[in-house]
Amino acid sequence: EGRVTDFYDGWPAGRKFQVDMAGFAVNVGYLKKQPRVTMPYIAGHEEDGFLKSLNLQLEDIEPLANGCSEVLVWHTRTFKNQVRDVRPDKEHSSENVQQLLSNMRRMSMVR
Repeated sequence: EGRVTDFYDGWPAGRKFQVDMAGFAVNVGYLKKQPRVTMPYIAGHEEDGFLKSLNLQLEDIEPLANGCSEVLVWHTRTFKNQVRDVRPDKEHSSENVQQLLSNMRRMSMVR
């Protein structure tokens, strides 16, 4: 329905915003209006801390990448990542998640 309702990540670690820096952008006008933006260094939690400091709510997030059904950015590493089995439970079976998984399978990112 064109809105973010939740996040799914294999490593949630108690993060409110389970995203990676390569997977989001911030409107500069919005950023400038925030009085105390920070990015604390806590391994694996930098993005979450940054987004929390922006006082964001889920309804403030604009889902892009064809309704979050496409992978447009990912990190590269010097070693080959394992292809992982992804089996979302029923609560994560919405149409855009299924389309995302289909696209990731086509790209041999997951089985």
